[in-house]
Amino acid sequence: MRKRNIVLTVIDTFTRYVLHWSVGLQIKTAQVKEVWEYVIAHYIQPYRGMDKSIDIEVRSDNGKQFSSKEIITFFEENYLSQVHTHPYTPEENGHVESFHKTLGKAITKDRFTSLDSLETRLNKFYLAYNKKRAHGSILGLPPSIFWALIAMEKVDVETDSEKRTKCTLKVACQDIMSLPKINEYKYRVLRI
Repeated sequence: MRKRNIVLTVIDTFTRYVLHWSVGLQIKTAQVKEVWEYVIAHYIQPYRGMDKSIDIEVRSDNGKQFSSKEIITFFEENYLSQVHTHPYTPEENGHVESFHKTLGKAITKDRFTSLDSLETRLNKFYLAYNKKRAHGSILGLPPSIFWALIAMEKVDVETDSEKRTKCTLKVACQDIMSLPKINEYKYRVLRI
């Protein structure tokens, strides 16, 4: 019988940037908390430290590791709104479901002899996903480039009455890579 590994991925659904990930034979509450402590320290606190308001919704399934009292309290203490998807409704968590389908296709033919070899492969995948893979939903750009352009205010973002977002570049595509700080959002996910 083959062991199945579980991957926990935290994605910013606006920029499609993978903020952090973890893998194991199982994912426990402590691991979920560690991942979110990292995300809070490296992404959310710096943003809030710039006196900017941000509403964060954490969307997950109803697994024990996401619905434990410890995690519910942790999210409340850190001003994170938690939303659990309904059973058998993957469309409610479409961004992550689509992401894991992409991940599955990328590693489907790989064979791993250990958790370390899987982590090495996943690290390469996440690096390529954040830095190189173009995403149609973010103007055909990699997430790290899109995020940098948002931070530099080089993207117009409009939301219509149906809460659909439309983004338009304020800079010519050929000029993007020459912008200062375009590589500011380097892949900084660390393994825990």
